[in-house]
Amino acid sequence: MLLLGSGMDPTNTMQYDVVAFFNGVLATIMGLGVVCLTQAITFPTNTPWKRRIAERRLIQRIAHALQQSR
Repeated sequence: MLLLGSGMDPTNTMQYDVVAFFNGVLATIMGLGVVCLTQAITFPTNTPWKRRIAERRLIQRIAHALQQSR
């Protein structure tokens, strides 16, 4: 509360620094990119393998349903 109150003090004039704002935005975007890249490297997904497994299960279920219907 003290930090919020001191920031809202009438003698505290707000000054906008456009360069610092865009520097912060660029740093945020690059930081998120590094986090996403680190996650992709650390926890890789094997999507083609999962897709093949799902396709096999679907084919097996279809074949099983066709055999049951006969």
